[in-house]
Amino acid sequence: MDVGKDFEKLVQIIATLRGEGGCPWDREQTPETVKRYLVEEAYEAVSEVERRNSSGVMEELGDLIFMTLFMAYLFQQRGDFTIEDVLKKAAAKMIYRHPHVFANRHVESPDEVKENWERLKKQEKSKKSDKLDIPRSLPALMRAHRLVGRAWSLSCPDDNPPGIRTFICNQLKALEDLSGETNSADKARKHMGESLMAMVCLGRKYGINAEDVLHEAIQRRLESSNPAAS
Repeated sequence: MDVGKDFEKLVQIIATLRGEGGCPWDREQTPETVKRYLVEEAYEAVSEVERRNSSGVMEELGDLIFMTLFMAYLFQQRGDFTIEDVLKKAAAKMIYRHPHVFANRHVESPDEVKENWERLKKQEKSKKSDKLDIPRSLPALMRAHRLVGRAWSLSCPDDNPPGIRTFICNQLKALEDLSGETNSADKARKHMGESLMAMVCLGRKYGINAEDVLHEAIQRRLESSNPAAS
């Protein structure tokens, strides 16, 4: 596998677009303006994976790689870091997190690999200032799922499913009781938010990611109303 020349060609294209006489639109972009395109390309790639459309996946991954390199190049031009720094950091991180491959550490099963991965990841995070520094740009359910994984006692009303279910029922009952009140929008938002957060906690207990199952529920409805949506 020799991707070096293609990689260099893509970087050179970005340099040309950003250079003197390049594309006016590309030349005026900043990390702040490009970030949403990076997110959009990631979602479009995931969408093609879910459709099992390999040609679509190939195209969208290309767009995602391009936008990732474009973002890195913007920081390189600003003097913060280089594309080479990004690649070296990624390689070093993957080697560090796979000691069973690169450091001859024996593991018995994929579950043990995952446990080691999470342990090493936590060690890395502990060196940072705040383990609860979860990106605000994540979708809300995904962000909640990650928060619950890192800080259960902060996030969840109970340690056990029955207690969580009771909490959810109480929140929904409180929401129902607001139906006759005036100026109750703020209270309703709070009860709805607490219910959703508790549902994420309950999902965690059952090994379910709330983001995934909500996507599945949406897709079922789209397919039932329009078979072409599948």
